Amino acid sequence: MLSDRLMRYIDAVARAGSIRKAASQLNVASSAVNRQILALEEALGTQLFERLPRSLRLTAAGEVLVDHIRRTQKSFDRARIVIDQMKGLRRGEVGLAVMSGPSGSILPPVLDGFRRTHPHARISVQVLSGADIVAAVRQGEADIGVAFDLPRERGIRLAVSHGCALGAVVRPGHPLAQRRSLQLDDCEPYPLVVADRSMAIRPYIDALAVRDALSLDSAIETNSIEVMRRMTMSSDLVTFLTPIDILLERQAGQLVYVPFRPGTMPSQHLMLVTRDKAVDPLAALLVERFRLMLDQQD
Repeated sequence: MLSDRLMRYIDAVARAGSIRKAASQLNVASSAVNRQILALEEALGTQLFERLPRSLRLTAAGEVLVDHIRRTQKSFDRARIVIDQMKGLRRGEVGLAVMSGPSGSILPPVLDGFRRTHPHARISVQVLSGADIVAAVRQGEADIGVAFDLPRERGIRLAVSHGCALGAVVRPGHPLAQRRSLQLDDCEPYPLVVADRSMAIRPYIDALAVRDALSLDSAIETNSIEVMRRMTMSSDLVTFLTPIDILLERQAGQLVYVPFRPGTMPSQHLMLVTRDKAVDPLAALLVERFRLMLDQQD
């Protein structure tokens, strides 16, 4: 339904506020632009533009579509940059300092794709805590840091930030697995495996429990995301993680993520950081790989 040409037409009309002006900028006939927009409106069953006496203005539906078009174009532009960069970068070394959760979820598919295009690049990965990750990047021991909710410090540049809301995670056959959303007290009847107080997840759960006046009795506490994933897959335990933490397990149908009701839980942010100084081109390319992977999770 949305060809590249039609997306360009709609974006140009939205920016110009006029089919005639947009057609002139695109160097095409006004009738061609108008005909394709009318055909799309008919297919969607709604108007995308409000026809005013001397201009066009986006309707609410039009604003949604234009936002989608611009995000799609931006994502494509990033992908094209990555492809162009891949042509000239084949060798080198990239160091990563990664929190335990992302190291077992988003990191494997990103590195797998990166190694296919850069088989001779050498990649080193350290699994560290948040504070140690920032220190490793600042001191040059790692090119890229990957973790949730990293502190902002001088000399460290935030390259990517992706919001991820905590939710309940259960195996597919669990009674909560069919829920569209839930509240924390829905989890009370079930045994819990939760992050201990050394982990970035725990303050979010504690704050929610205090707000709802609940006392969550955990069957297991751990500082290992992997333990939380594995124990939940093999039992009726409930844990609390983000969709990114169980990316591979969700794709394999091994775990189910059930979000808390809207407005219940603030988002964590998965962050990629680098040094403020010029980033190695190969490391910059890997950052874009992460960005593209995270964009696909929206």
